[in-house]
Amino acid sequence: MKKILLSLILCICLSGCGTENKENDNLLNNPNDIEIAKLLEEKLDGVKSTCVVTEDNDPNGNLNKQGGYIGAVYFRLQQVDDVYAQKEYSVEISDDACDAGTSGGGQIEIYSNSDDAKKRDEYLSALDGFLSGGHHQQYNSIIIRISDELTATQQKELTEVIYDLLITN
Repeated sequence: MKKILLSLILCICLSGCGTENKENDNLLNNPNDIEIAKLLEEKLDGVKSTCVVTEDNDPNGNLNKQGGYIGAVYFRLQQVDDVYAQKEYSVEISDDACDAGTSGGGQIEIYSNSDDAKKRDEYLSALDGFLSGGHHQQYNSIIIRISDELTATQQKELTEVIYDLLITN
């Protein structure tokens, strides 16, 4: 009986360990700003440029501050340029993703834990419809933010595409 019980426990441990590694081995659960930037450049349609945030180029000034993000990636999108081209007035947006900010396409913010990310998402929610019309969604310790220049449908679809990229890579 002891041998059967030990064998059963060993099988459960081995099968659980293998599954856990596969489930956690993605950029959503183990975010890395440089890898995320590379992934967006290679696999997200319409990306013109990306910018990994440093303390010298951080438009928000939140990098590595208490409760702030520990990494962030801005991305510029052709889709946003297409929206501006349809407007009657001419708008110039920098091709540098950090200079353009979230309005130029979007941003992925990385936090040290999900609680800090949740607090930031709640802060962004307080601005919805008031100062910002952009979409934001928290997943674990990251927040995906999408430009308010895109329609609500485009924002949600793009968030889903980025989420899928993060969990499969």
